[in-house]
Amino acid sequence: MEELFDGLLNDHLGFVVWSTVAFLILLFLLAKFAWKPIMGAIDERERSIESALLKLKLPKKK
Repeated sequence: MEELFDGLLNDHLGFVVWSTVAFLILLFLLAKFAWKPIMGAIDERERSIESALLKLKLPKKK
């Protein structure tokens, strides 16, 4: 098992660096372009669920 991790960072340091760079670029792009629409959709869904629950709690008139 130890030989599996022997050269993990030493032999593949370039891969680790480029993977980190790609992840940071993806994170930046998502934060810049996708964060607001996703949060807007989540907030809208939360409001619709809350209003549906409030409608259920209203007393029924006979």
